[in-house]
This record gives sequence, C-alpha cells and structure tokens, in this order.
Amino acid sequence: MTTPNIAYLNNLSVKNAVQTVSTSGVSILTVPSGHSVRVNSLYFANINGSSNADIACYIDNGSEYGFITSGLIVPANASVVAVKKEHQIHLEENHSLYLKSSTSGDISAFLSYDLMS
Repeated sequence: MTTPNIAYLNNLSVKNAVQTVSTSGVSILTVPSGHSVRVNSLYFANINGSSNADIACYIDNGSEYGFITSGLIVPANASVVAVKKEHQIHLEENHSLYLKSSTSGDISAFLSYDLMS
C-alpha cells in the first residue's frame, strides 16, 4: 500500500503511547502499512530524583536513521519537550520512532499522535 494523501483522508484517529526507555533502542511507534502519522508532541520525564539522563530519539525508515534528538539532557525529576504541535513531525508507513537513554528505566516517554489513512 502507499502512504495516504493527507489532503484526502478517509480516517484520522488521535492516539497516545507511553514507553519506559532503556539503554538499547526501543520502538515507541511503528506506522502501519497504508497509514501515516503526524507526531503532535513527545515528552520525556526523568523519574530519577538525583541524576540527569540523556535521550536519543530517532526515526528508522528501513534503510537509515534520522535523529530528532541526540544527547538531549533530561534533568533529575524534570521533564522536557522534544516535539510540540508547532513543530510537528510526519512519519510515513513502516517508519518507526525509536528511543534510547543513557540510563535504563529512568526516562518515561509520552507520545501524542494522529494516525491517518
């Protein structure tokens, strides 16, 4: 199937995803075939009370990686916004959004997106 033309959508669903981030790349989202995704927001919260952590967020299109963040520092007991509605990201079918942290289990991610077909 081909990625839908967002000017002529048949379906739009608002979705959310959460993921605890580890030191190995973990997918928070893979776009299904025949769909596209508009990422509206992506938040990272550091639940560790004493240590900073850094986060990498990247897109895998099946043949290469494109980084949204690399080495983004999330202070202890704080949150940062990596993507916000004013700077949306669009993903094509079969693309995946991966997360990787400098520490395992300290970063919680929240993703808000629109699934379109």
